[in-house]
Amino acid sequence: MEDSPADGRAPDRELAELRARAYGPQADIDGDPDAQERLAVLEARSRDSRRPDAAVARGAPRTSVPDHPATPPPAVREPAPEQEREQEPADEQELEVESAPDGSAPQPPVSRAGRAVRRGWPLVVAGIALLALAGVAVSALVAPRPDAVLRAGDTSGVSVPRWEGSTSPIPGRSLEDLEPYGSHRGIGVWGAEAQDGSHCIFAAWSREQWTVSCAPPPLQPVLDLQIYDGMAMPAGMRELPQGSVLRFTRVGATIEVWEAILDVEA
Repeated sequence: MEDSPADGRAPDRELAELRARAYGPQADIDGDPDAQERLAVLEARSRDSRRPDAAVARGAPRTSVPDHPATPPPAVREPAPEQEREQEPADEQELEVESAPDGSAPQPPVSRAGRAVRRGWPLVVAGIALLALAGVAVSALVAPRPDAVLRAGDTSGVSVPRWEGSTSPIPGRSLEDLEPYGSHRGIGVWGAEAQDGSHCIFAAWSREQWTVSCAPPPLQPVLDLQIYDGMAMPAGMRELPQGSVLRFTRVGATIEVWEAILDVEA
């Protein structure tokens, strides 16, 4: 028969209390030698009682008493959904898998930022195109423009000077071959193609006053008419100061006229 403590406590209860004094958070058994000795005896008996042969010999059911009181595992605090989201890798947060258009295989992961850039790319291209068009429009507005544009076939104000034999100053061409481009400041302007294929500009305002300029392709002819002292000129040119220049330039089916008026007060 097992001995019991003097206060009548059951051995199992006594063992639990001694273990609490030895291993618990408020352990105080170190200063009680009798309690330490009693704990050693009860633990030895507890180990013997767990042996299979001892349990069978007593006819008692097998029980298992831990040598030490069970310590509950530390509580694990479940992270909040926002914390779980923060703990996810950035790649997992930002990457999405796109399905292939034909459904055969998924496309490589694309970040949300990449999807935004891809969707906004047409807008970027359209913006660049608009800026380019705006730049062209502004350039066209601020670019210098000719003072006049003469067009082929215009016969207004044109009177072809007549030379003996009806020859023209353009090699290989007669006066009938000249194409009129109208007039500017009383100066008649014509165009023609020389016998060697060069393009020519012919300007005249009297039988004695005329000039011609030719240039082979792909160049376009340029004719400069400078006003000098004592020059016989039509009424439309008399208001221009000496040294001023009228430039005639062929551009396609037109002849552009540019005026450089000398500032006599400068």
